[in-house]
Amino acid sequence: MINGVLVPVPNEIFRVLDTFRDSNWHAILRPDISTLRPDGSPARIALRLGLVFGEGFLAVSAKDADEMQDLGRTALRLSRALGVGNSVLRREKSVMEHVDREDWEAVRKEWSAASEDLKAAMVEIKSESLSQLISLGGWLRGLEALSALASHPYSDPAAELLHQPEMLAYFANVVGRMGDKHGEDPTLAAVRTSIARLRPLMGKKEGAAPSESEVQKIHAISKQTVDLLCMP
Repeated sequence: MINGVLVPVPNEIFRVLDTFRDSNWHAILRPDISTLRPDGSPARIALRLGLVFGEGFLAVSAKDADEMQDLGRTALRLSRALGVGNSVLRREKSVMEHVDREDWEAVRKEWSAASEDLKAAMVEIKSESLSQLISLGGWLRGLEALSALASHPYSDPAAELLHQPEMLAYFANVVGRMGDKHGEDPTLAAVRTSIARLRPLMGKKEGAAPSESEVQKIHAISKQTVDLLCMP
């Protein structure tokens, strides 16, 4: 809970993914995320690191050992660029050991713990704003995947998971504050625009699930945003 808004923690993310346990997880993985480099501003690196952790949750569900190996190395590389590599190093080694043994329940627990350790380390070095951008990056990757799963086939219960007005308001505030602090960072400006486009689709009246066409639009916007963050 941050400023009265419930920001999803890893265990909650996995519970949402578990509702799609019979899905074709490999079809929604993005191997390009596991090759991301620490390029650009700290804000861009933090958003990319969030993508990596979001992709990791999906790779665990897919039980994709190769993807997890690559993501672990990339998470370490990006976290080092933000000055918090030590917080990820121990967990990364443990994740890789469990991946080698194909102990996916243990991988799931360690990846969740690595995400929380990282955010705590960011707060400790007084980079809470970057920690929030890591959460935003993970949320964007999860949104891209969830909207794909919710539209093939479309169902109201799945679409209801995309009704997130409080989350959109929270992240809009995060990006706005970061813009005030760091100037008009092009990456932050693009993400702010994406959130503004998502709000009419995901922030309707209480309990209203997005329609099938709206879910498709949500997927298109979130994918476009993730694509932008992955560009060299």
